[in-house]
Amino acid sequence: MRATPLPSMLLLLAGVLMVACGGAQTEPPPSFTPLLTATPLPTSDVQQPVEIPVPLDDPSTWNLYLNREYGFSFHFPSDRWTLVTDDDGRQLFLLYGETGIALRVKFARQSDEAPDLQLFNGAVSDLVPVGAIHFIGADVERSMLVNGDLVEWVFYNAAAPIPRGDLLFSLALLSSNDYNAGVSAVVPADVQAEADRILETFMLAQGE
Repeated sequence: MRATPLPSMLLLLAGVLMVACGGAQTEPPPSFTPLLTATPLPTSDVQQPVEIPVPLDDPSTWNLYLNREYGFSFHFPSDRWTLVTDDDGRQLFLLYGETGIALRVKFARQSDEAPDLQLFNGAVSDLVPVGAIHFIGADVERSMLVNGDLVEWVFYNAAAPIPRGDLLFSLALLSSNDYNAGVSAVVPADVQAEADRILETFMLAQGE
């Protein structure tokens, strides 16, 4: 019996393995996830500028309120806050939807005789200082009237009148909500933040 040369046997064995492998396709296990399925993006040596769109609630896009008699203005988002002015012309309210929350602004001239600028009848010691805002050229302290962990009202300058130019301002963020009725937050933090932003848009007219 003539022996088959070793190289011929190896070639024959390799051919058998190739036929066997070609006849059966190996399926990936069910848990298999390709590491890369998307076509890589082309690269470029040119740097493209990144454009950040101005948010819709940017103060420069808000409605403008101008008080010509007293010479001041501010911006507010009219889709969330409704402006109501008092009959005496020295007070305005910004109502936050139908939540019972209102940003209250009283104003008068420093030369007015005994102007009514009072917004708080309680003791100043009941107010808790929390941060500050920038109001017409200078910082003003924020204070909160807190019941437990609920913020009932927010006052500015410890509820005292704020002198700016020839004018005096009293500012407060008030709520008529009843926390005993299960209201989770009388004046929510996001409403406080937007009220602060409104107050920071206040400006005096030239000459005031």
